[in-house]
Amino acid sequence: METKIYSYHNATYSKFQNITIEVSLKCPYCGLPTAFVNSALIPNSNAKIAPFSHRCPNCENVSYSFQITNDKEWKLGSFYPGYISDGIPEILVKHCPNFAHIYSQAQQAEQNGLTDLAGMGYRAAIEFLIKDYALAFELDTLDDIKKLRALGPTISHYFNNKRKNKELLTFNAAEVVSIIGNDFTHWNKETDCDLNVLKHYTDIVIKVIEMNFDMKFPAISRQSQ
Repeated sequence: METKIYSYHNATYSKFQNITIEVSLKCPYCGLPTAFVNSALIPNSNAKIAPFSHRCPNCENVSYSFQITNDKEWKLGSFYPGYISDGIPEILVKHCPNFAHIYSQAQQAEQNGLTDLAGMGYRAAIEFLIKDYALAFELDTLDDIKKLRALGPTISHYFNNKRKNKELLTFNAAEVVSIIGNDFTHWNKETDCDLNVLKHYTDIVIKVIEMNFDMKFPAISRQSQ
């Protein structure tokens, strides 16, 4: 795990005045390099080990660590969660936090060899992504989005528009995720596709929606000048 050194100061407790602590370079939930907001959980402890919380300003999730001291400096003892989420686009972390949260959990399950749970997680992540996308683009009201309780109807509602070729292609990819994802979720399987196929089509849907967000929120625009 790559780490970063932070300055930390708690004016109330001499033990934590003007010290440095060692924290993960990246947030384990969104996978982005971040500037954690750090806080000692037991600042008045006299032990040589101290728990800290670390809030990520990108995704607002909180990680935890144990810092160990030799009375001269503090070093990272352990960090939780120990996995690092991989490859969630920053713009989706910002605008689709529900998706980022469940997708990172699916990745953790996969890294731990829990293939079936990972498959369920990736399927759920796409449902969360489409609904976060619909809310951000004001395609429906929040109440209407909540009424779409399953992935299949959600996909059909937002992407099965044959008048627009791009949306139809997105529908095709998302439907693959739905069908294979159901195989990981339900007792009766329709296909013999494995997790790699599910992830391939999951990545396609993520990329398409990421591009839509990039176009809606461009890095720079003359209209904003």
